[in-house]
Amino acid sequence: MDNQLRLQRCGNIVDSELLYARRELSPITKILNWVAQCFVRKEEGESFACALSVTSDVATIHVAKNTGAPTPDDLEHGDLFIGQMRSFIERKSVHKSVNPKAEVVGFVRATVETSWLRMRRKIELIGTSFKCGDKRQSSDASFSQIDHLITTWTYSSHTETSTTITDHAKRISAGNTIRIMFHYMMCGCLTNADDYFRDKRFESLCEHFLHVVKTAQMLLDSDFLKAVLFDEKWRTNNSKNDIRFLLRLRRRLERVTVYSTGAKCFVDNSSRFFNKLRGSGKQVSIHLSWVNATLSQSQMHVHPEIALVHHLDALGVYAFERAIGGSKLACLACVVYLDQVAEAVGLAHPSYRLNGTIEKERHDWPLPTALPLSVLLSEAVVQRAIKHTKCILQHMH
Repeated sequence: MDNQLRLQRCGNIVDSELLYARRELSPITKILNWVAQCFVRKEEGESFACALSVTSDVATIHVAKNTGAPTPDDLEHGDLFIGQMRSFIERKSVHKSVNPKAEVVGFVRATVETSWLRMRRKIELIGTSFKCGDKRQSSDASFSQIDHLITTWTYSSHTETSTTITDHAKRISAGNTIRIMFHYMMCGCLTNADDYFRDKRFESLCEHFLHVVKTAQMLLDSDFLKAVLFDEKWRTNNSKNDIRFLLRLRRRLERVTVYSTGAKCFVDNSSRFFNKLRGSGKQVSIHLSWVNATLSQSQMHVHPEIALVHHLDALGVYAFERAIGGSKLACLACVVYLDQVAEAVGLAHPSYRLNGTIEKERHDWPLPTALPLSVLLSEAVVQRAIKHTKCILQHMH
């Protein structure tokens, strides 16, 4: 199609996934990733991107959806979510001190109530490997692969030193190894999840999900799962498929923990982001803006990161700290395109702080067009950026 750019994977996929796993995100990017992920309620097919803009007395979270216009349910959920954020900011402004742990749990509970289908999907994906046709590897098969990798790791004179892992493993079993914790996650947390989600017992569901998050975070902090990132000697002694399996496992564990770690980042850092407003003596006002209000029909199905940047330009505002959060990783074409439009209008590099990218096998990338109210991203700038994007991607093959 004339309005789509056809892409294929380029470069070393293992190196790309390793770079992603090692990335350092700013607090605002972590918060925006959390917001975007919390907006996803369906099991599959939805993705969101968001950015924060700050004016003299208003902070606005701008949200874009991959399908363009939000549904009535999206609008209702958005109002509830932004209302909870606003309530926290107001209470912290008045009372100065809050219970951070209780606030985080409150955000998680609210998301469980609206997004439990997506949360269930995230949990299910922890125990699966690569697709084989329409089938995924079962959690039992995944645990066998993990068990084998733990064995090779320990045979290489490694041992688990994380006290959270060893102490918890001792409490649930006579063993004190990382193997016990993975067995607990794969055969306990994942298997039992179906009962909670099927019956929709809200209190039990919240308790179970918080337990899964805690266990997932312990595994992410383990020496074993850190070795795939930082122990080059051990990494090179394993196959690329095994390394990709562990990196994907880390990524899926992280995606589950984001519901809690993102909320914690917001609770811990929100004051710093709004100091500028408080310094003026004005009450913080936080709002939600849906991107579809500025989009033309031709822009409705561009990737949400691209729609978001064009939306901000049409409003004449900038993304706070140039951060763009996403419920999914940005595709390579989006990253290259955003760099090109930023260079064209004179923004510093890096142009935008994104969640990250992993090169995809193959997909269609809808070509953006300039919006009628564009300020900097005129049609000439957009077409030049698309041309350079195509050229750069072709040279990567």
